[in-house]
Amino acid sequence: MTLYDPFAVGPYSVTRSTDSIDLDTGLGRPHPVETWAPAETPTRGPAGTEAPTVLFSHRGGAHRGSASFLCAHLASHGYRVLATDHAETVDETLGGARPGEDAAGRAARADLIARTRVVELRTLLERAVADGAERIGVVGHSIGGWTALTVAQADPRVDAVVAIAPAGGSDPRPGVYQVTLDPVRSVPTLYLTGAEDVSTRLAGIRDMVSRTPDPVRLVVLDGADHYHFADDVGAEHEAIRSAADTVPLLSWVRAMRQLDELIDPAVAHAFAQGLTLAHLDATLRDRPAAAALLSGDLTAALAARGIPATEPERAPTRG
Repeated sequence: MTLYDPFAVGPYSVTRSTDSIDLDTGLGRPHPVETWAPAETPTRGPAGTEAPTVLFSHRGGAHRGSASFLCAHLASHGYRVLATDHAETVDETLGGARPGEDAAGRAARADLIARTRVVELRTLLERAVADGAERIGVVGHSIGGWTALTVAQADPRVDAVVAIAPAGGSDPRPGVYQVTLDPVRSVPTLYLTGAEDVSTRLAGIRDMVSRTPDPVRLVVLDGADHYHFADDVGAEHEAIRSAADTVPLLSWVRAMRQLDELIDPAVAHAFAQGLTLAHLDATLRDRPAAAALLSGDLTAALAARGIPATEPERAPTRG
């Protein structure tokens, strides 16, 4: 009998393709859509769908392929993963700071970006449903994590959420999206973050978790910062650290430690791959082995794989 191992590469080869979709967000141009999918037809599982669908929402200033390490991993286990470039990437004038823009202007632009992201991901969900998707999960990183959480609240067709270092916590940093989250719908939700995250701090995420209806859980990776959950961790991490010298609004990033003082990026990728897959397998595919892994001594199971992580105690949740 094969043991359940969500950290290993899956049994399917992965295809990756690009097309476009009109997301009707007023930009006057189509949005590119990336699809990762198993090349072979996945075995039909107990949930009844051959290839559950996952929508991925990228972090601010990134693009649809910025977490391909995770999207490809899910596809290798039989999932169809869709990701689009959000408005601030499609329209550079929306995403970049404007000359002479004051605090009110920045806030209004950020609010527009956040609201547009929700429309875009919901439109992508409509496309997935039209293509035959029956069970749907949403996954996102940073402001993409907030986008995933918000869409799950707005659309009952979302069956599971994974929010990786999401924006929306209390006391956000200057220059980080000033968004809020007040979830009321119960949808299986997994929060993942790094203990050393300077951008979306652990205290704020714990507050979000405490306000999220059950079933919800938080797992924290020791020694990981915000960009440990991107493809090119070294380049992304150092790029934001250098911004402290040129962008006064981001002076707080000086608190970020050098990458060689933090956890190995490969460990962070394994952490996100294995736990995201296990959560989706437990919720979208009703796999008992995945549920058993998550409900057991998860800290010990991760430590056995060289992944130092913890599940902090949390305040009682609503729901």
